[in-house]
Amino acid sequence: MFIYTISNQSFRALVPKSEYKGVILKLTPKDKKKIAELISKKSFLEFELVTIDRLLDKKKTIIESSGLFCRREHLLGQIHTLENMIKDIKAKRLEKQQALIAK
Repeated sequence: MFIYTISNQSFRALVPKSEYKGVILKLTPKDKKKIAELISKKSFLEFELVTIDRLLDKKKTIIESSGLFCRREHLLGQIHTLENMIKDIKAKRLEKQQALIAK
C-alpha cells in the first residue's frame, strides 16, 4: 500500500464567497431565459428517452426495436447538443466578465 503525502500548496479547499478573488459567473436575464428554455427542451427529451427505454424493455426482437434504437440515439445526441449549448453560453459570459476585469 502506497501512502502519498499532500503538500499544502496543492490542496485547494473551498473558500467562502466573501474571500474569493476570482470572477463569479453572473448571467444576464437574456442568458438566463435562453438557458431556461434549453433546460426545458432537455427535460422534455429526457422524458421521451425514458418512455423509449420502457418500450425497448417490452420489445422482444431486434427487428421490433430497431426503430426505437435509432430514435434513442437521436435523442441522446440532441440532449448532448443542448448540454453543450448551455455550457457555451456560460463560458462566453464568463469570458466577457474576465475580459472586463482584465481591462
